[in-house]
Amino acid sequence: MRCCCCFEIVVGATILGVFGIVLSVLELVPLVPYLIGGLDFDPLAKNFDRLVFTIEKMLKEANYEDYEEVIKAIRMYAWSTALGEAVSAGLYALVSLLMVIGLQTRKRGLALPYLVVQMLAIIVFILVGIIGTVIFFFLNIITGVVLVVVVMVVSFFLIYFWGVVLRAYKYLGSSDYTLTSDHDGYPRSPKKFYPEESMPLNK
Repeated sequence: MRCCCCFEIVVGATILGVFGIVLSVLELVPLVPYLIGGLDFDPLAKNFDRLVFTIEKMLKEANYEDYEEVIKAIRMYAWSTALGEAVSAGLYALVSLLMVIGLQTRKRGLALPYLVVQMLAIIVFILVGIIGTVIFFFLNIITGVVLVVVVMVVSFFLIYFWGVVLRAYKYLGSSDYTLTSDHDGYPRSPKKFYPEESMPLNK
């Protein structure tokens, strides 16, 4: 069985699924209060004005003439953006849970939604990263360089993790897996067949 970070491939993929669930829940923690509104615990709403001020300052320093339109658009679409992010986080948590269940119950078909959603997320992340990098290069070269490094590193790990789950999916359907006994990783002893005339007699 191939390994992932010193773990068996199925175990490694399961850990990635649990990690995805935890990250999704952590992302939903600040998003849900912001979407509901009027709650005492609402870190996004409390820091939203500070974030907008920081973006406005960066645009002014870059001599961007239409910065007011950008700020207006940010305020206008903030709630809908948060809603979309919350939906995507919930979806990711769901497919991660299905993957964990599928790997542990040896029903590899349950890992397919994760593979599809994760690949779409990788494509979107790379495209957004490229667009963001180009924009930040015009605003601040140093920030643009840092963003390039971040996008490359994160993309590498996302693709690697996707590959781990894909290998686990293939392993569960491979002949190596079907030869294991009780799924414990030890090969099952082949059955011996004797012709009727040569079968050993029980004494």
